[in-house]
Amino acid sequence: MQRHTLPTIVLFLILLPGATPAQIVDFEDLALGTNSYYNGVGQSGDTGFTSGGVYLNNTVDPTYFSWGGWSYANMALPVGNADLSQPDYTYQYNAAAATGSRGSSNYAMGYWDVYTPTVPTITLPAGEHPVSLQVTNSTYTALSMLHYDGYSKVFSGPVGNTPGDWFKLTITGYDGHGDSIGAVDFYLADYRSADPAQHYIIHDWTNVNLTSLSQASSLSFTMSSSDNNAGGILTPTYVALDDLSLTKVAGDVNNDQIVNGQDIAAVASNWLHAGPVADANGDGIVNGQDIALVASNWLATPVAGPGQATANAAAVPEPAGLLLAALSLACLMMSVKLRR
Repeated sequence: MQRHTLPTIVLFLILLPGATPAQIVDFEDLALGTNSYYNGVGQSGDTGFTSGGVYLNNTVDPTYFSWGGWSYANMALPVGNADLSQPDYTYQYNAAAATGSRGSSNYAMGYWDVYTPTVPTITLPAGEHPVSLQVTNSTYTALSMLHYDGYSKVFSGPVGNTPGDWFKLTITGYDGHGDSIGAVDFYLADYRSADPAQHYIIHDWTNVNLTSLSQASSLSFTMSSSDNNAGGILTPTYVALDDLSLTKVAGDVNNDQIVNGQDIAAVASNWLHAGPVADANGDGIVNGQDIALVASNWLATPVAGPGQATANAAAVPEPAGLLLAALSLACLMMSVKLRR
C-alpha cells in the first residue's frame, strides 16, 4: 500500500490545487430552443454574434432571405440518421456528429457564401491567441459528397489518370493590420489515395491545431474542392465548429494568466485525454509535450502592448521550472505504472 501511495503524495505536494479550465469557446452561452438555429435572417442591424468574447460575422441578404458567415445551432445529426428523401440543403444547420463537441449541445456553423460574398471570420479578443478548435462537416455537405444531389458530384477515388476527390478547409490568420500571417489546411474529405481504405469524409469532431497562427487577431474560413465548374466550387461550403481554445500565454492551460504548478496540475488531471482541456500545444492529446510547453514558459505572464506578445521576456525555462515539470511527470508515470 505504501509503495502505491508515495508517488501520489509526492505528486500532490508538488502540484498546486485550483486548476480551472482554459478559455474554451463552446457556444453554450448562446440561447437556443430545442433543435433550432440562429442565422440572422429577419434581424436588423449587425447580425453577427459574440460567444466567449469572440465575434463571429454574419451577413443576411433580405431579398433572398439567405445568409453567409456564421450561424449557430443545436441540431447535430449523423449522416446515417438523415432522411434521404429530403433535399440535402434541409440539413445545412446539422453537424454530422451525434452532438456538439464533448457531448455539448451548441456549435457554430460556417457558410462561405461565394455569391455575396461573405467569408466566415472570427475576431479574437485583444491579447487572446488561438490554440486549437474542433471541426466536422455539415450533414448537408457530407450527404452531397456521398449521394448525387443533382448539383455536386459523388466523391470517388482515383481512376486511371483522373485523381481522387477532396474537400479542404483553409483557416487563415490575420494580424491587427489585416495582413495574412499564415494558414492551416484541413481535409474535411479525402479520396485521393489509391487505397479505398484511406478514403474518408469527416463526421466526428476532429482537432485542428492552430498554434502556427498564435499571433492572429482574426481567423477566416474558406474551402476548396476537386468538384468545380466555371462558376466555382460545387461542394457545399459549410463547416461546423466547436471548442475554440484560446490562451493569453503559451502553457497557461488553466487560464489564470501565469504559467506555474497549477498548469502542470491541469495537465496531470487530464493525462492522455483528448483536448481541448489542458492541451497546451493544441495537438489533440494531453501528454508529455504539454508538460514540456509548460516548463518552457515557466512563470510567463501576458504582455500588453504592440503585437500582444504571447509571454513576457522572462518566459525562459528556469531550472526550478524544468525540475518541477520533470519531477511531476516522473511521479505521474510512476503512479500510472504502479496502478497497473
